[in-house]
Amino acid sequence: MRTVKGLARRVAAFAPPAIAGWDHYYLGTYKRLLRTFEEVTFAEGSSLESDACVWFVTSWMRLQKNQHWENYQAGLAYYERARPVLVKARSEGAVTFPDDLKTVRAYLGGSMIAASKFLHFLRPDRFAMWDQNVAEAMFGNKRRDFLNSPKQYACYLGNLALLDLPDDVDRNVRRVLGDVTLIRRKEFVLFCLGRHRG
Repeated sequence: MRTVKGLARRVAAFAPPAIAGWDHYYLGTYKRLLRTFEEVTFAEGSSLESDACVWFVTSWMRLQKNQHWENYQAGLAYYERARPVLVKARSEGAVTFPDDLKTVRAYLGGSMIAASKFLHFLRPDRFAMWDQNVAEAMFGNKRRDFLNSPKQYACYLGNLALLDLPDDVDRNVRRVLGDVTLIRRKEFVLFCLGRHRG
């Protein structure tokens, strides 16, 4: 596992890459998804809004080769179990590790990657998105079992809190992403470092 100190050296040298066509779509829809999630009420007995957000997230994240829509459809049955966790995640910006993460992961079809994105859109100031690129950058590991682990996601959040963005790097990232949370800016740097390394 890479140390946060070693990663900090790579972050200090980071320069945002040129934004390609697909990335324009990705960055452009990000803020729309944030606004959509702000409107979700998580009503008892009615999962329609939340289920639509599951669809938005899974469509937005470009499903991995071995992930199937059927997994996400099956996960929707967990709504009533996941609802109090999602309400708490939004209102308190916190979840219980690892139990709440396992519940959200089940609701999102068994994918910790999708669960992290869902949580991020609920509280972009508290939860970072997690995928093979950030796992590669931070831990040097992008195995499927590693990526799907609530424990590893929790470790990632802890390490991310310790990671500083130098002012010049932060300014450059803000030029690309605009006004987004600090945790999102840190995740973007890791995403780019892992994407161009792995």
